[in-house]
Amino acid sequence: MNVTVGANGALNVASAANAGANPQGVHYSVVCQLGPGEVRTEYWVDNSIAAVGAGNYLPTAGGAMTGPLTLSGNPPTQYAPNVTQLVGSNSDGAACNITSDPSLDFFPQYVPPLNQLIVASYRGSGRAVAQVENEANVVTLENGSDDGTRGAVRVTKTPRARTDVDCENAALAMLDDAVGTAWSGSYATGSDFLTGAAEDIFPGDAITVNVPSRRASFTVIVRAVEIEIATPAGDRSFYIIGFANDLASLLAIEYVSTASTIPLQNMPPLLQTTQVGAYYQLNLTEARRSRL
Repeated sequence: MNVTVGANGALNVASAANAGANPQGVHYSVVCQLGPGEVRTEYWVDNSIAAVGAGNYLPTAGGAMTGPLTLSGNPPTQYAPNVTQLVGSNSDGAACNITSDPSLDFFPQYVPPLNQLIVASYRGSGRAVAQVENEANVVTLENGSDDGTRGAVRVTKTPRARTDVDCENAALAMLDDAVGTAWSGSYATGSDFLTGAAEDIFPGDAITVNVPSRRASFTVIVRAVEIEIATPAGDRSFYIIGFANDLASLLAIEYVSTASTIPLQNMPPLLQTTQVGAYYQLNLTEARRSRL
C-alpha cells in the first residue's frame, strides 16, 4: 500500500486485526524507508501482548494504528532533495567529471547514494555573465551633468566562473573594493622587532598598519616576505614584508581583459547590490595560521 506521511510525521495505516490470532503473539514487522540511509523498523502488536518481550512495540486495537512517527528530520517531498554538483577537476572543488567515453564519474568522496536520480544539464555556448550595480555608490558620484554611473567589463580568470551567480559574487567583491582606498607597500625590520612580538610572519597573514604621520590606518594582507640571515648564531634575520589590500592587489580573484565582445545590454538583467546580497568572501582580517 502507498501511505502519505502527514503533518509532524503523523502516520495512519489500516491493517488486518491480529487479536486472537493463532498461534498467539503474532505481530506485524514494519520497515519504513524514510529516505536514502534512513530505515526504521517497528513491531505492531495486539494490546494483549504489547508488554511481552523486548523491542519497540506499538499496540494496534483491531487493526488501525495512529500516532506520531519520530523522524530524524522533516519528511522530504521526495526521497532526496535536489543537489547541484559541479563538473570538473577535483582540485577545483568539483564532485564529478565527464569523460569522452562518455561516462559520468564521481570522485570517491562524492559518490551518490544507491538509486539516486541524476540529471545532467549543459550550457551549449557562451560564458557566464552578470551585471551588478551599486546604486548607493552611484548617488555619491553624481555631480551636475555627471549621473555618477561608472561601468567596466571584467572577465574572471580564477577561480573560473561556472555560473552567473559566480559572476555576481565576483562583481560584488569588485564593487566592495571600489569604494575603499588602495593600500600597498613594504616594511623592513629586524626579526627582534617584528610587530606584536611575532615569532615569524608568512604570506596570507593579516596585519594592521598604523602610520599617524601619513594619517593612515588600515588592514592589509601580507603578500610576500623576504628574509636575509643576519647572524646565524643568534638566529637573527632581516625581514622585508610586502603587503596590500584587495583593491591594490587582488588575493582571491584574478581578472583579465578579453578580446571578444561580451554583449550585456539587457541580458543578463542589471541587478542592484541590494538584490544580489553579499555572498562573496570577505577579507580574512582574523586569519590565523596553524602548523601540522
